[in-house]
Amino acid sequence: MRRWVAVVVALCVMSTASAAIGLGDRFIDVGPDHTFVSEIEWLAERGITRGCNPPANDRFCPDDVVTRGQMAAFLVRALGLVGSGNLEFVDGDESIFEGDIERLAAAGITRGCNPPTNDRFCPDDPVTRGQMAAFLVRALGLTVGGGQGFVDTTASVFEADIDKLAAAGITRGCNPPANDRFCPDDPVTRGQMAAFLFRALSSRGFEIVSVSTEGVPGNGLSFAHAISSDGRYVSFASHADNLVSGDTNGASDVFVRDRVSGTTERVSVGVGGQANGEETGTSGTDISDDGRYVVFESDADNLVGGDENGLGDVFLRDRSTGVTIRISEGPDGEADGPSQAPRISADGRYTVFHTYATNLTEEGGGVVLYDRVAGQLTHIGQGSNPRISGNGRYIAYATGGEVIRHDRTTGNEVRVDVSTAGVPANTPGHAVEITADGRFVLFQSQASNLVPGDTNDLVDLFLRDVTAGTTVRVSEATGDDGQLSGPSFSGGVSDDGQRVVFSTDASDAVNDDENEVRDVFVREVAAKITRRFNLSPNGDEANGTGQAPLPTSDGRWILFMNQADNLVDGGVEQLLIGPVGP
Repeated sequence: MRRWVAVVVALCVMSTASAAIGLGDRFIDVGPDHTFVSEIEWLAERGITRGCNPPANDRFCPDDVVTRGQMAAFLVRALGLVGSGNLEFVDGDESIFEGDIERLAAAGITRGCNPPTNDRFCPDDPVTRGQMAAFLVRALGLTVGGGQGFVDTTASVFEADIDKLAAAGITRGCNPPANDRFCPDDPVTRGQMAAFLFRALSSRGFEIVSVSTEGVPGNGLSFAHAISSDGRYVSFASHADNLVSGDTNGASDVFVRDRVSGTTERVSVGVGGQANGEETGTSGTDISDDGRYVVFESDADNLVGGDENGLGDVFLRDRSTGVTIRISEGPDGEADGPSQAPRISADGRYTVFHTYATNLTEEGGGVVLYDRVAGQLTHIGQGSNPRISGNGRYIAYATGGEVIRHDRTTGNEVRVDVSTAGVPANTPGHAVEITADGRFVLFQSQASNLVPGDTNDLVDLFLRDVTAGTTVRVSEATGDDGQLSGPSFSGGVSDDGQRVVFSTDASDAVNDDENEVRDVFVREVAAKITRRFNLSPNGDEANGTGQAPLPTSDGRWILFMNQADNLVDGGVEQLLIGPVGP
C-alpha cells in the first residue's frame, strides 16, 4: 500500500498550529475560537488568501460559498502556477479570475463544467465538495485510493477522487464524529476550503519510495534514481538488503518501485539469479515511462551468459518478459572497456550511455546509442555524461569542454553552454538534463560569462532554450540578481522549461537558511521565484542533507535523496517524493 506517512503528521500540525501564529488578529470575522482559524491564518500568511472585501481585506467571509473562479485563484496561488495555455472557455473573458482559470486549465487541473464539450468554466457557480475533491486530486497528482467507503459517494461521479482524497488524509467526512458521509453535492464554504487546502499543503506529503512491498524502508542507502514522466515508476540503486526477499549478495542492487500498485521489484537479476558483482547501478539507472524497461550498469558476470570481460557493462531489463540483456556489446563480442551512465527514452526503444570501450563501434569510445528494436549500436560522439530526450531524437552530452545537443534526425549539433548573445562559456560544463522534446537543456558550469554579473566563481546551473536562443541562470535566489554564495548541483527541469529543481550548499537561496547542509530548491523560471522544498511538515529546516532532486515531467512532484530524520519517520538514507506546495 502506498505510504502517505507525512499526511498523518499534517493532522498533528493542525492541533498545534494555534501556538505558532497569532490567531484571530488578521480578519475581524475570524475570531480565535473559530473552527477554522488556524487554517485560515496559515493560508493568509502564505498569500494564498487575501480576504474577501478588497481593498480593506479585513474580512475572510468564512461562511460564504466558494465559487469556481475563486477556487481557481486559491489553487493558482497555492501551487505557484505560472504561464497560460491555449485552452480558453467561452464564459471566462468577463471574469476577474480569467488568468487564474487559464493557468488552472493549462496545468490540467480543470477540464470545464459542461462535459463533453467543456467549453465553459462556470466561474460564478459554487464549488461542491465533490468538485473540490477532483480539483485537489488533479492538483496534487494523487493516484491511490484507500477504501474509505463513505456511504453517500457510490452514485457520485467524483467517488474515485473522494476516495483518493481520503486516503491522503485531506478529508475526514462531513458528519463528525461518525464521518461516514462525505456530502459530495454540498457547496464548499471558504472556511471549509481553508481546511481542505491546509491539509493538502501544510505537509509536503513526503512519501518514502525506497521501501519494500510491505512498506518497510530500506536498511541501506538508496541512490542513482530515475522517475517516469507521470511519477508512477521509480528506478533506483540501493545497498539495502530488506527491500525484497532473498537479497543475500551483500552488494548494491537495482529496484523498481510502482507507486500505484505499491510494489517493489529487484530488476538487477538475470540468468544467474541475483547479481554477483560488488557494484550495480552506481553510475545511474533509468526507466521507460510505462515502467517496462530499466537500464543500469553492473560489474556482475552472471546476469547474462558469457560475461567474461570483468568490467562494468550496461544492461537492459524487460520487466514484462523477465529477460535481462547486455547492451554494451559490439559486433565482435564483449566490450574491452567499462560502460556506464545509461539513460533511456520514454518509450524504451533508445538507450544512450558512455563507454571506454574501443570495440563497440568503429569510432571507438565515448557516447553510444543502443536501438532496442534494431539491436544496433551507433556512435554519437567523443564525450561523456549523456542525456537523451524523451522522444529519443536529441542527446545532450559534454565533449571537449563544451555541452552539445545532438539531433539524431538531422545529424546537426549545437552548442548549448553559450550566453543568450551566443558567447561560448569560458570554462567547461556538463549536461544535467534535457526535456522530452529536446527544447530545453539544463547544464552545470562555472563559467562567468553566460549571464551578466556572474561573479561568484562557483558552479551554477543554467537553462538553455534552444528554440528561443536564450540562456538563464536558474540556481539563484528570488529576484533578478540572486547569485548564490555556494555551489549548485544536479537537478532537473519540467518539460515546459518553467520549473527547475536543484540542490545547493548556499545559505542565501532563501531567507533564514541556517541548517548548514545541502538543501533542495524549486525555481520558477519565468517568475524568478526560488523556494526551499525539503522542509519538515511544520516548516522546520531539514536537519540533514537533501540532494539529487528530479521532477516529474509536469514539475508537480519531486524525488530526492534525503539524510534528514525530521521530514518523515524512517526517512534517513531514503528516497523521498512529494508534491510541490505553496
